[in-house]
Amino acid sequence: MSYGITAYLLDTEQLKLVLGSGNEEYAESFKNLFSEQIEILDERFEDDDDGLLMDDAITGLIHGKFEHNAKYAYALEIICMGIGSPLYPLHLTQLSLRWLHSFKELRELGNDEGSLHGLIPMAGDFPGIGCIDRDAIEEKITLATNAIKDTEDDNAQECYYEYISWLERAKEKHLALVTFLY
Repeated sequence: MSYGITAYLLDTEQLKLVLGSGNEEYAESFKNLFSEQIEILDERFEDDDDGLLMDDAITGLIHGKFEHNAKYAYALEIICMGIGSPLYPLHLTQLSLRWLHSFKELRELGNDEGSLHGLIPMAGDFPGIGCIDRDAIEEKITLATNAIKDTEDDNAQECYYEYISWLERAKEKHLALVTFLY
């Protein structure tokens, strides 16, 4: 099985203001903007026994209520789509977990919630969620740049270069990098 990473540049403070705000306008806005994605996800989860629809998961996050399951993690990604800018991978796709976890600098993608710890749903399985806060970006760039020098694996180097490009964009815009591992 292979995995990939989708990332969003966003202001985590703005995300924190949305999550738990109780603002129904936010919930309705996300539901309207991303109705097609919500419908696709509801179809994907139609055999689940919990009866939770994606609209309910989005509303739950807006009201600060969530469970640690995949639906809330997908709902969080929809909110990130609404307030952030997506970064779609070219190289950080079709990865095996063994390969991905063999490179410690990439391991945190979809696996370390940073300043969002306790504020977001962790699915327990997939998608995995990661957050690299803006104050950690420079350090991550340095670590990944050094890691490139330590590997001769061309695929790993391409992944590191892509990761660094995401970090540099986040640094340039003074934003965090929120990632979802599928």
